[in-house]
Amino acid sequence: MSQGGGMVCGPPACHLRGAPTRYQPISLGVERYGSAKGRYSHYLHAQYSEAIVAMLACARIGAIHSAVFAGFPVPALRGRIEDVCSKIALIVDESVSGGKAIPMRRIVDEALSMYDKDHLVQCLVLKRTGSPIPSPPGGSDHWWHGESAQWPNYIAPEPMDSEDPLYLLYISGSMGKPKGLLHSMTGYLLNLHPSDTMFCAGDVGWIAGNSYLVHVPLYE
Repeated sequence: MSQGGGMVCGPPACHLRGAPTRYQPISLGVERYGSAKGRYSHYLHAQYSEAIVAMLACARIGAIHSAVFAGFPVPALRGRIEDVCSKIALIVDESVSGGKAIPMRRIVDEALSMYDKDHLVQCLVLKRTGSPIPSPPGGSDHWWHGESAQWPNYIAPEPMDSEDPLYLLYISGSMGKPKGLLHSMTGYLLNLHPSDTMFCAGDVGWIAGNSYLVHVPLYE
């Protein structure tokens, strides 16, 4: 993975380049609140550029990221966090889909209220709409913008082996309980050159988007 790659987003596109990064300060926040190489971090996937930042932040320190769609019911979210004993969730305060507000932080609260009380999940919360959100017990919420502002723009990448895990995605569950699929750091069959343009129509919450929208463009 490129060590100098940064990310700058804004209409109409996101650009990966060697500018001061957005995701490396978040890497330090993720590490501070319990994740590290080989540990799991969840992010509630919504259509915002920080979803990509969350993925790259986890990959930078070797943490395994796992996307959960914003529209999933509470038991589905709880089950995915419980499966891997995730230590941190990267979320937004509220998402908007089709003109309807989705109270993401409240959904996470409900999921965690059904979870083992001895397992505290830290939440890194992006202020998306600014709507009031509940204050969880134990001080487990941390504002994304606050963490981004207090950490340096550079963290050395964690050395990884080719077969170390990169991300975890679940199948739909139409044939029973959803099963997690673990993707390694490598395994991409590519023949790309610096002058090439690659198009991928995959959503960042699906395997094509995880791979070919986010991680593959950074391989050199």
